Amino acid sequence: MQKAGCDTYHIVREGKEVPSVIPVHLLDGRYDQKGEEKDGEYSVKLASNNEEYDFILVSVACGKLEGAMQTLRNRNIKGTVSPRAGHRAFRHGERLRSWQGAEDARQLRY
Repeated sequence: MQKAGCDTYHIVREGKEVPSVIPVHLLDGRYDQKGEEKDGEYSVKLASNNEEYDFILVSVACGKLEGAMQTLRNRNIKGTVSPRAGHRAFRHGERLRSWQGAEDARQLRY
């Protein structure tokens, strides 16, 4: 997303050390079936409390969505939330509470 020109910010666990830049080495298979090796850097910027963002991608392990959403609430971080935790993320009826009230996560449309 950064390469496309989007500003990206991260929310990490309290006390976790985060580098400002992460080296990236990947195999790009878009143009060649065997892939083309590419190198680059990814800049890590941390999200600020009490801010509103256009789009919030929440990528968490199965069963961790409620805690991630609570972190957003506690830090007063607002915006359109798109949870990503695989198809199994909501299989046990985990509930997602939006800013306006409770929504059953199985009814979310991606």
